[in-house]
Amino acid sequence: DGEPLVSYERLWKLPAGERIDRRALKAHGITASRLEREGVLAKPEVGEFLALVAAALAAEVRVVAHNASFDVRCLNNTATKNGLAPSLRSASMLCTMHNATRHCKLRARGGRLKAP
Repeated sequence: DGEPLVSYERLWKLPAGERIDRRALKAHGITASRLEREGVLAKPEVGEFLALVAAALAAEVRVVAHNASFDVRCLNNTATKNGLAPSLRSASMLCTMHNATRHCKLRARGGRLKAP
């Protein structure tokens, strides 16, 4: 029916020695001090999140993400840094950015399609 079955939104603390890239900070505005105040330890959260996604895929529920390949790369990297097996594959998800790129037919300089 188009209603989300579940959603997940939490801030995870950075691993020791990691810093927020300045380009990422500019994009999302999440500061290191905010992560320290509001963030939770990543390892149990990423483990729970990976299990949630695995259960959804096993039940043939479609996982939807915007720019899924970016999210998968970041989540698998976080899993690895926390001693967990990276298990996500963007090919198993519906990427709204990829699909919208073809649908919207927006053009970048030079004429190639660009993501909305």
